[in-house]
Amino acid sequence: MNILLSNDDGFDAPGIHALAKEMKKLGHLVISAPADPQSAKSHSKAVRGQLKVHAEPFEPGDPELQDGYRVFGTPYDSVDVALHALLTAPETRPDLVVTGINHGSNVAYDILHSGTIGASSAARFGGIPVIAMSLNGGSRYDYRYSAKYALKIAKWFVNQPDNTGYILSVNTPNCPESEIKGTIVSRMGHRHNYTNTYAKTVGEDENTLYFDMQVAPNHEDTDEDLSYDDYAVNHGYVVITPLDMDVTDFSRLDKFIPLTDTVLNPEV
Repeated sequence: MNILLSNDDGFDAPGIHALAKEMKKLGHLVISAPADPQSAKSHSKAVRGQLKVHAEPFEPGDPELQDGYRVFGTPYDSVDVALHALLTAPETRPDLVVTGINHGSNVAYDILHSGTIGASSAARFGGIPVIAMSLNGGSRYDYRYSAKYALKIAKWFVNQPDNTGYILSVNTPNCPESEIKGTIVSRMGHRHNYTNTYAKTVGEDENTLYFDMQVAPNHEDTDEDLSYDDYAVNHGYVVITPLDMDVTDFSRLDKFIPLTDTVLNPEV
């Protein structure tokens, strides 16, 4: 089995290296990941110019983890260039893509900003089964359990008949394995987990502004329940969420349809 790994934290991030150590038990790995951290790049991708890719061993000391590509682009670029330029031969085409393990959860509205989900979407559009792995935030990050769970779910997922056309997002809690309460299938939550603040500083002239940016986490409990991904992972559950790319607000379609012959008609 051919497996492609990618992420948004970068080629050298500990999460993807922990993931590779487990996933190599399932098949032959190729790692195509951003050269540098690319968090919150969402679905951004290169549309013109050149995309630089450097081939190098992913783990120089591990003969099973030699096939690495350091991509000087976004998370989406890293998967897209692998599927459409680097791994196009039938014998190298990935049977599965796994992204992560992300440094922090990808839940609630943060899913819209996530580079991990952006990388996963390139696989989804390419018709490849894809799993996005994330480890919830905390004071320390031990990726070993999340990596073991990735291997477990990948063994099952790759053999399912309905495993394309969506992203299987998996968030694991940041706690000792013995304290994990179980697995829950949850929907996307309804909050921003991070808030940006901007402090203006003096520029080189009156027309130039600089802002020192800080990102403040917002992990306080909400009035949600275990049916929401952010609440469930913050309360010690492994959370499974199938993600679609359709962002249509179906609840409001019926409101606008009757207006196409009146206020929204094409006459201007």
